[in-house]
Amino acid sequence: MARKFKPKSTATYGWGSAVTLLLLLGLTLWVSHSLRLVKVPSKSMAPTLKPGDIVTNRVDAYRKRLPKRGEIVVFHDKRNGELLIKRVVGVPGERIAVWSGRVWVNGRRLDEPYAIGRQVREYPEEVMLQDDEVWVMGDNRDFSDDSRDYGPVNTSQLVGHATAIIWPADRRGRLEPEPDGSESGRSRTRASE
Repeated sequence: MARKFKPKSTATYGWGSAVTLLLLLGLTLWVSHSLRLVKVPSKSMAPTLKPGDIVTNRVDAYRKRLPKRGEIVVFHDKRNGELLIKRVVGVPGERIAVWSGRVWVNGRRLDEPYAIGRQVREYPEEVMLQDDEVWVMGDNRDFSDDSRDYGPVNTSQLVGHATAIIWPADRRGRLEPEPDGSESGRSRTRASE
């Protein structure tokens, strides 16, 4: 005996559509309040980020936590209000110095495989970061104005965490930490692997 096909009632389709619409609306609201697009302004973060790259910026990233070493942050320059993008190399409570071409954290040399440049400007004075300060530097040390020039960045200046390159298409990918979870802070994009 053959079973007759009974179409679902239109009420079932109506609820499914309403739920889908609500989910899409919720996702749109979250994205509009949590993500911003930022254009990389200079070559100070090369080769990780290049001038003109467009990155996603998680504006809610530091509402409940402090930045971690190695994260790429977006913040307001306290001198002129411009948006800058740099890498966190020192976190609250650490002692930072830049000498002999290297960054030293609490008296130990920081391993920075992402950093390029031969002429690292010295900052031989040791700086003790306060509970609301981070030390930031560009990956391209020869062409970066950073904490060596304007000192520690207050966490209130942070606008967010750069999480992915979305343009140009051939460089698209997430900015990821080391695969072993170490705090070396090395970031790369999937497109460059």
